[in-house]
Amino acid sequence: MKRLTLKRFTINENNYKWWGLSAMLAGTFTVVLSLSFLFPATPVIMGDFAVPMETVAWLSLAYALGAAVFEPMWGRLGDLYGRKRNALIGLGLFIAGAIACALSPNIWIMAGARFAQGLGAAAIIPIGMAFIGENFPQAERGRALGVWGMISGAAPALGPTLGGYLIDWFGWRSIYWVSALMGLAGLMIIALVVKESRRARPEPFDLPGSALLFLSVGSLLVAVNQGRGWGWLSPLTMSFAGSFILFLTLFLAVEKRTAHPVVDLAIVRTRLFITAGIAVFISFLVFQGAFFLIPFFLQEVQGYPASQTGQLVMPLFLGIMGASLLSGRMSDRLGARLPATLGTLLTALAIYLLSLVHRETSYVSLLAVMTILGIGIGAALPPLSRAITGGVPLRQIGAATGIFNMVRNLGGPFGVAIAATIFAQRAATTGRTYFANRLAALGIDPHLLPDLPTLQELARSGSLDPAQQRQLGLLRKLGPQLQAIQKEARLEALQSAFTEAALAMLAIAAIGILATLAVETGKRRLGEAGKGGNRNP
Repeated sequence: MKRLTLKRFTINENNYKWWGLSAMLAGTFTVVLSLSFLFPATPVIMGDFAVPMETVAWLSLAYALGAAVFEPMWGRLGDLYGRKRNALIGLGLFIAGAIACALSPNIWIMAGARFAQGLGAAAIIPIGMAFIGENFPQAERGRALGVWGMISGAAPALGPTLGGYLIDWFGWRSIYWVSALMGLAGLMIIALVVKESRRARPEPFDLPGSALLFLSVGSLLVAVNQGRGWGWLSPLTMSFAGSFILFLTLFLAVEKRTAHPVVDLAIVRTRLFITAGIAVFISFLVFQGAFFLIPFFLQEVQGYPASQTGQLVMPLFLGIMGASLLSGRMSDRLGARLPATLGTLLTALAIYLLSLVHRETSYVSLLAVMTILGIGIGAALPPLSRAITGGVPLRQIGAATGIFNMVRNLGGPFGVAIAATIFAQRAATTGRTYFANRLAALGIDPHLLPDLPTLQELARSGSLDPAQQRQLGLLRKLGPQLQAIQKEARLEALQSAFTEAALAMLAIAAIGILATLAVETGKRRLGEAGKGGNRNP
């Protein structure tokens, strides 16, 4: 029996896969934890740099551009030149980005540092999943992915709380110094424990395809993230949307003619990849859309402070942790379809329950809904990830998991954009209608309200006609009641907008359920699906 000897300890070769996974998870935990640090830090950073919300939003967008867009490239590089080296380079970039964030003198330099962080993070997630696909047999792969999902869920559960304390005690820059130290620890663990994995015959890297993929997906991310502020039909938004279509078309044309593409289209076109990709994209779209809506409802409608809003994160990610581990084991025995479908059904149930939430809904009930949502997301991801790692040839598993993670991460911006747009439009329409109806019931023409300063000026000059004098008299008699009506209209608008947005997320979740029902589950079929994209032996 072979033994892997390290400097100070020896690891049995049969147990190496779990030691190596633990080391990879140290890097994953660091990356995800650091990302969740930003949630409580955003208002403080806004105040420190004196910038509006639209500007500080570029911190999240810059990270997403690095993390989502470059995952397929890092995955492919790991296939070609070694996953350990890529993980170390990625953590090095992540650490450098964290230090640059801590030292940033303005928001734009910090956005560049966040891009570097995202670029480094993009190397960690797909390589960790590829490590599982390479080192774990089919019978244990779901369990390993469940552990991976559990650790990935633990970091966001701890991040907002730990980050809040660090910000209160030492300022927002401290979260990036802590991220750098944790990244350094993860780098050392991977360097000591993980063995290198590389191809016997390295192939050339597809640089043109990678550049076109970055330009296409990057254009899409900018359009989706900034479209609300610019206007969805504004020339700027449409320009980025057009750039996405143009560069995507060029990317597909180049990949068809490239001997060693960054994305093997034969794999991406399989039923397995398409159905699993649609299912995971919709799962994260619905998840992030709901996650965006809930704080608005709690703070603006029910009046909870930010601290209690943050506490809702805990049951959500605890649900993800527990369900990931259990669902991963189920997928080893039953295949991907059943546990993934159960997960999407639970996610849809949680969204339906959110659509029923009203002003009198108790905090305990909201905790229960968030737990169900976490269980649903946690149950869906490991089986879908297992389906992909089981259906792709080993030599392409890094690139495939990179594409899969990119598709998953793109769901988040779409979910936030859809939820925010529906929420804003519905709130504005409902608020105006409710306010106008209440005034009309009191005998007041609501159209006169915007002209109230003009009416008051005309009244002082004696130029009002009898009808206008009557309307102005009624408005003056309302006094504090008018403010109460305005407040009630606002609450009614927020309630209605929350319900409408939740129902929209529910309709989208139904599509995700259909996608998981179509995911292939047999091991024989998975292997055949992967062989379809095996261009080279």
